[in-house]
Amino acid sequence: MYTQKHYENFMENVFDSQKKMFDMWKNTVVPCSTEKESLKDPSFIDSSLEMMNKWNEVNSKFFENIMDFSKENPVYSTYDKMFSSMNSYNTLFNMWKDFQDKAFNTNPFDMNSFMDSWKKQYFDMVGTTFSPVLPQKVQKLYKDSIDIYKSHMTNASNLFKPWTDNSAPLNELYTKTLMGDANAFVEFTKLLKENYESSYGKFFDIPTLGLNRNYFEVNLKSMESYINYINTTNEFTSTLYKVAYETMENIISESLNMGKENKEPQSFREFYEYWWRKNEEAYNNLFNTDDFAKLLSHVVDSGVNFKKDFDNVLEQQFSFLPFPLKSDLNSLYKTVYDLKKQVRDLSKKID
Repeated sequence: MYTQKHYENFMENVFDSQKKMFDMWKNTVVPCSTEKESLKDPSFIDSSLEMMNKWNEVNSKFFENIMDFSKENPVYSTYDKMFSSMNSYNTLFNMWKDFQDKAFNTNPFDMNSFMDSWKKQYFDMVGTTFSPVLPQKVQKLYKDSIDIYKSHMTNASNLFKPWTDNSAPLNELYTKTLMGDANAFVEFTKLLKENYESSYGKFFDIPTLGLNRNYFEVNLKSMESYINYINTTNEFTSTLYKVAYETMENIISESLNMGKENKEPQSFREFYEYWWRKNEEAYNNLFNTDDFAKLLSHVVDSGVNFKKDFDNVLEQQFSFLPFPLKSDLNSLYKTVYDLKKQVRDLSKKID
């Protein structure tokens, strides 16, 4: 009881001296202006925070040294938590101030690097403040959860990296597409396909587990083939659209020139013949290129693959119904064909 009372008296004196010190410091720093006006000055806030951090650091060392012999004392644990919470507040304030300085200045702001730094500081802060007050078993559960969350955030960052890296080109191409740029539309479609294949497309390569493994594999494969078919069809359509747009521009330009030379079509029939001949010429040139042949083969292959995978999904959905499926009929047809072939071979041997 004697020791506890001495601690209480000592801490009262410490708080009283600190209060007097802060009053004197405030009156010294703000001699010629009101308190509210000085608090609006950013330099005042920075210097105040720096002084507070120094004061906190000195006092933390002071209490740690004088109470090292009795760490089990409730006074020590109370003030240790108090200074830890103050450090947490300062850490959070520094994180916020760093964000303010970087996000709202004139220099380019790298959001990815800032978020990586911010996440590390945040997890460190939470780990040193929130976790120690939990029971030991809960602390381990919390730490494991944080590790899992960090792994999840890393994977999510890698997943969205192609989209964040190409966000500026995508926005630029999309804007040009809205303005009627056919080349931008083709490039926009290709870039979307590349980003999908390097991000979300990898989900479909993940092996599945469990009792319904085959069911999920068939559905995922069907979904992947459908998305590939859509992407390939979009690329094919954008290529045709580009030719049509460029041909229409050429027709309009040539029509204006013919009007200046008084050679414009005299009837709609003449204009129609002129129009379809120009389009026929443009599309024939496109169809004779190797790139179009490869693109067409990709469209056909993706369509066939999607049809096959989608049929497998339908068979799974209808397998509980009391009628034969397509695979059953195909198997029956093959068996009948093999039997007919064997009968013909035996007939030849008998003859």
